[in-house]
Amino acid sequence: MHEGKHLAESSDNTVFIGWGLAKRLGVKSGENVTLLVTTATGSVNAMDFEVAGTFESGVTEMDEQFFFVHYTRASELLQLKGSRTIVIGFEDDNELQYQKKLEDLLAQEFPKIEAVHW
Repeated sequence: MHEGKHLAESSDNTVFIGWGLAKRLGVKSGENVTLLVTTATGSVNAMDFEVAGTFESGVTEMDEQFFFVHYTRASELLQLKGSRTIVIGFEDDNELQYQKKLEDLLAQEFPKIEAVHW
């Protein structure tokens, strides 16, 4: 963890954000951000979240692009019904370069979440 609180220690209306992304957005713990996403059906949805804290994974791409929210809020935001899987896509063709760092980050910060390459 870089600053603030871990997501598990925070309310369900919070976001745990990579420190590089937080820096680019100019936000700190306790401040609010609006997450804008494309839903599973292709429409646009947005929700406001309070920044619980920031993390530093050691992988610049993750620190500048990743954020975590509670599963129930992510399901609402993405308008998912009954899904237990969230897929993360990478623009880079060599996504395996991130797998070990992502697994380590998840094991440390979110031990109930598993990273699986398909």
